[in-house]
Amino acid sequence: MKNKAQPRTSSRRTRSLVTVLLVVTLGSTPRIVSAEALTKPLLKTERFDREPAWDAHNHRPELPPIPVVQDFGFSPTQHAGGAAPGEIGGRVQRSTTSAFYAMRLPEPKTLEHPLRATGTFAATQTDGMAAIYFGWINTRTPASRPLNWLGFCLTGSKHGSEITTGLRTAGGLADGLGRIAGYGPGYYEKPRRRDFNMLPVKTRYTFDMAYDPAGAGGAGEFVFTLGGDGPFTGGPFKYKLPPDLRKSGATFDAFGIINGQAAGGPMTT
Repeated sequence: MKNKAQPRTSSRRTRSLVTVLLVVTLGSTPRIVSAEALTKPLLKTERFDREPAWDAHNHRPELPPIPVVQDFGFSPTQHAGGAAPGEIGGRVQRSTTSAFYAMRLPEPKTLEHPLRATGTFAATQTDGMAAIYFGWINTRTPASRPLNWLGFCLTGSKHGSEITTGLRTAGGLADGLGRIAGYGPGYYEKPRRRDFNMLPVKTRYTFDMAYDPAGAGGAGEFVFTLGGDGPFTGGPFKYKLPPDLRKSGATFDAFGIINGQAAGGPMTT
């Protein structure tokens, strides 16, 4: 047996009896404006025959801009401790203009190819907002964090450089082992502070990094080891590629140094 339909109060009917008015105060004279009037576009004319006193932030900074100076490539030096003079490096600066120094690969490599590199490095000068990306790169896809990149990154500060490892795919997905040198004691305090262990300048470090597409049960695995004369060494650190990063893919056409394509400071290796 069906129940009798219960009478309903029409919300539409109720709302139709309500007129929405807003009181808007302009200067000392209040005006009543209907809701319909608020849907119309606002037209404002400014003739700029006087200072309009618009809101402003950092539009005329007093500090001079940081000059962009790129000066890296082959260098007849031994900062990294080679048996004879000769290495790659120099001053690398973050800039909106891409800069790189790299060995072209005979053919492009992807996440389906095994990759490995070993070497020695040393940062001789660091500054805030500085970053050097090193490893397998794509010279055609620079960005603030380069697309198609696998390797390690040195991020500068006035107290040294932190080292991170990672992968950024063609689609812009990024992940990795994170900060290899770990976190300083202040990072674990409450409230937590931004405190990372920094590699000291003019200190030689070794690296061994390898990617195995068949590693981690076929997911793909990146392994990194940091050694050398300074503190915070360790490894091997292992990173298993998430399925979405492996699917996004990456293509590398060179191996070497590339800057971050965003305004920032310099670092010298």
